[in-house]
Amino acid sequence: MGITRKVLVLTCGLFFSHGWAHAAPLDKGLEAYHAGDFKTALAQWLLFAEQGNASAQSNVALMYEQGKGVVQNHQAAVHWYTLAAEQGEAIAQANLGAMYDTGRGVTENDNTAIEWLNLAATQGYAHAQAYLGVMYVNGEGVTTDYLRAYMWWSLAADNGDQPSAQYQHSIASKMSPAHVTKAQKMATRCFNSDYNDC
Repeated sequence: MGITRKVLVLTCGLFFSHGWAHAAPLDKGLEAYHAGDFKTALAQWLLFAEQGNASAQSNVALMYEQGKGVVQNHQAAVHWYTLAAEQGEAIAQANLGAMYDTGRGVTENDNTAIEWLNLAATQGYAHAQAYLGVMYVNGEGVTTDYLRAYMWWSLAADNGDQPSAQYQHSIASKMSPAHVTKAQKMATRCFNSDYNDC
């Protein structure tokens, strides 16, 4: 199948939660980021990250992970992702899961990766759902399970992750028609239960 790992590539525009009382300064950080002024973006977001804003913490983590506006530091990225993830920030949970999966900034631990990815996936976050599909195909932190991979890729595709539709099609070719039907029912049940029965 050729799928070994899927690295989540996210843009800062996805990190902002709606209704934050100090959105204008966060927007200044986003404007600076898009203008390539990463030091200003980091400075803007760091102010709010230190006050506990989960979206800002995710942004700061991404800056450390990518080395934009600061020296690349995966341990610092894990620190900030953890703070945001513990507050329920789905993007941070997914990125933290990816850090544990790849062993960047932490000791590689696929079981912990699965836990964080599940938390994000059950919030409907497509990139985490897609990543879980890869984990299930490869048997990383879980038993290899094509039905669950198909289910997560189906959900991710429905939530806008285009590569997941291709992965779903590819794995279906390795499954019996009965297993494809069962995986489709699993995806429907998961979605209809608001991700409580996955």
